[in-house]
Amino acid sequence: REEFPNLFEVPFTRQNGFELKVRCAHRGSVETNNKARRVYMKGTPEQVLARCDKLRMGVASEPLDIDMREKLEDFVNQLGYSGLRVMAFAESADLKYRDYGNNYVYSMEEGKDYTANFPIGCPPAPR
Repeated sequence: REEFPNLFEVPFTRQNGFELKVRCAHRGSVETNNKARRVYMKGTPEQVLARCDKLRMGVASEPLDIDMREKLEDFVNQLGYSGLRVMAFAESADLKYRDYGNNYVYSMEEGKDYTANFPIGCPPAPR
């Protein structure tokens, strides 16, 4: 975590259904890192996938069209019906340093410019 410093964070809440972090995309301290930034998001599939316009399948990304969204929703529902807690993960393309340098003020912006990483199911947390 120290190698890829955190620049901005939106903590998880039930209201927004996701957690978001902006990190340096390359190793180095914030002061000396003049390379790209990247946004990482995790949360409920509904909230994360609503902000995505691409889906990573292996190493390639492809457009997240209506048919693929429906397949993903079905898959997420199957995992949920099996008693699994489902999370989705997404990341942005590299944000250029010249646009998002050390003085940039981050804020939540709506938009679909993230790539979804396949949702996963895991057993519910013990209570």
